[in-house]
Amino acid sequence: GGGGGGGVGAERVAVPSSSRASLAAAAAPTTTTTTTTSTTTTAAEASGARLRRTASGDVRRQYEYEQRQRQRAQREAQHQYESLDYDPQENYIYHSALKAKRMVAFRKEDFLRWVIVLLVGVCTALVAFFIDMGVTLIAKFKFSITSNLIAECHNCFALPFLTYLCSNILLVAVAAYLVAFVEPVAAGSGIPEIKCYLNGVKMPRVLRVKTLLAKALGVLFSVSGGLACGKEGPMIHSGAIVAAGLSQGKSSTISGLRKGVLAFIFDPFRNDNDKRDFVSGGAAAGGAAAGGGGGAGG
Repeated sequence: GGGGGGGVGAERVAVPSSSRASLAAAAAPTTTTTTTTSTTTTAAEASGARLRRTASGDVRRQYEYEQRQRQRAQREAQHQYESLDYDPQENYIYHSALKAKRMVAFRKEDFLRWVIVLLVGVCTALVAFFIDMGVTLIAKFKFSITSNLIAECHNCFALPFLTYLCSNILLVAVAAYLVAFVEPVAAGSGIPEIKCYLNGVKMPRVLRVKTLLAKALGVLFSVSGGLACGKEGPMIHSGAIVAAGLSQGKSSTISGLRKGVLAFIFDPFRNDNDKRDFVSGGAAAGGAAAGGGGGAGG
C-alpha cells in the first residue's frame, strides 16, 4: 500500500513537472516572438526616423541651395548696374605714384589724350557721313523706282503707291528687327542711357560696338523708310560709343580686341574717370556731327 501510495505520489509529482516543462517549452517561443517583434518595431522606427531626418535634410539642403541661387542671381543683376567709381583714390599710394611720375609722362598723357579726342571726332563724323549718304542713296533709289513706274503706267496711281509703300515698310521692318532682336538697348535716342552712364550708373551693353551698328543702321533705315525721327539723339549715343572704344583700345564685342591693343598708349586711360571724360567728349562730337556744327553751340 505504501508502494502504491508512493507510486501515486510519484505520479502526482511527475505530472506537474511535465506540465511545467510543457509550459516552459510553450512559453519560450512566445518570448522569442515577442522579442523579435519588438526588435523589428524598433528597427522600423529607427529606419523611419533616419528617413525622416534624411528627407528633412534633403529639403533643408534644397532650400539652402535655392537661396544661394537667388542671392547669386540678385548679385549678378546688381553687378550689371553697379555704380561707376569716378573719384580718384586719395591715399598715400596714389600721391606717391603721382610724385614718382616725371613731367615727360604727364606731357605724354596730355598729348595722347588730345590725339584720342581728335580720332573720336573724326570717327564720329564718319559715322554721321555714312548715315547721311545712306539715307540719300536709298531715298534716290526709292524715288527713281516710283518715278519709273509712274512713267511706265502713264500716270497711274495704284502700282507706284503700293511700290513706295512696300519699300517703306521693308526699310522700317529692318530697323525694327535690329532693335528688337539684335540689340534692344539701341532702341530710342540713347540720350537717357548716356546721361545715366555719365552720372555713374553702369548699364549693360550701352557702349558696345554691336549697339553702335544697330543704332547707326536703325537710324539709316528708319529715316529712309519715312519715319518721323532724326539722328541727333542716336548720333550722341554713337559718338559716346566711339569714344568709349577708342579711349580704351579694346572691345568686348570683337574677340580679337577683348584683351586690348597698344597698352603703352591706352593703359593710362583705362579707368572710369578718364573713360567718362572721353565719353562726354564723344557725345558732344555726335551732337555736333548731327547738327552740322550748330548742335555744339546749342
